[in-house]
Amino acid sequence: MSLRFATVFLSLAAAVLAPARAAQESAPASAPASAPAPTPAGLRSTFLTPMYHGEFPPEVRTLRGIQVSWKGAEAATADVALTRDAAYALAREAAARLRAGVDFDELSRNHSSLPNRQLGGVLGTFAPGMLGPKLDAFVLGAELGAVSEPFETPRGWLVVQRVESHAAARGLLVAANREDALGRCRALLARARAGADFAKLCAEESDDPLTKARGGALAIFERGPYDQLLKAAAFTLSVGATSEPIESPLGWHLVQRVPLDALDPALADPVWVRARAILVAQSVVPLGSPSADRSSERAADIAAKLYERVVAGEDMGELAHQFCDDFGGRERRGDLGWIHRRHPGKAHFLDELWKAAPGELLEPFQSNAGWVLLRREY
Repeated sequence: MSLRFATVFLSLAAAVLAPARAAQESAPASAPASAPAPTPAGLRSTFLTPMYHGEFPPEVRTLRGIQVSWKGAEAATADVALTRDAAYALAREAAARLRAGVDFDELSRNHSSLPNRQLGGVLGTFAPGMLGPKLDAFVLGAELGAVSEPFETPRGWLVVQRVESHAAARGLLVAANREDALGRCRALLARARAGADFAKLCAEESDDPLTKARGGALAIFERGPYDQLLKAAAFTLSVGATSEPIESPLGWHLVQRVPLDALDPALADPVWVRARAILVAQSVVPLGSPSADRSSERAADIAAKLYERVVAGEDMGELAHQFCDDFGGRERRGDLGWIHRRHPGKAHFLDELWKAAPGELLEPFQSNAGWVLLRREY
């Protein structure tokens, strides 16, 4: 993860995960936000919260936002001069203008303090429970296009809009080394807009051998806060529409948005994995009596022996039921459930799961809580 992206992501996470309060007719006085409901012990983990243990990944919803900061708000820049009340009034005006049909990108560029305001202000795609209670209630109940009243966060007043989460697309590439590549791309665009079958055009004319072999099928994209080029273009198109030529280092691209069911589900963005883990805690982490007098060296030795037993064929779930020191880990047999790539409440080392193949067991490693065995299930 680049430093630039990490900074943007953490800023966006702060905007949406901080306790939020829906605004009243006038700017409400600061007050503690309601806390999330307690989580059952079996659905808690040291490694992530919330957890999703259904047969399939949970349904997700996507938000984009406009954040209006005031002087003295967390992370407000030196040029912010608005008072809290003035910022609130501007946020309410922005919400009203969005409902009246004013272009979101224009309002975002002119008024938002979010770090990705030039890229559309997408906050992310979220499953139930990932956000504070008020934002969670809004996104789960809102229709596509619905705009919220301002929510107060430590960084400013946040107006959010529910937008589409997924877009399927086909793509055609005219390689940069072709003579008059842009002219050729425009000619192919004219044929597509005149009614030519785009999948057939891709199969016959594209210079990308991978997508050419499958009629230009690119992917079923899930919307994120830093989408650019082909992925960003897909979300700006209506189904059936074809983009203007898009330049990349490879050449010139055309993108056509298609119905989600027009592409193989295997082309969906790989944003979800399912995992199982065994935590062998050490004495510095008060997770329960099994680790009360256990040194890090002793925890490492136990983890190594458990690793050998799993590799030899023993059931990892049964071993977790006997030995896992994670909160609720024994009850759920180490099952961490479904984990989203941009899950805002997950431990950073879980990112390694996306580098692993399904069924792959990672070698034991040390975390702040102790030694961990981690296996990608799906």
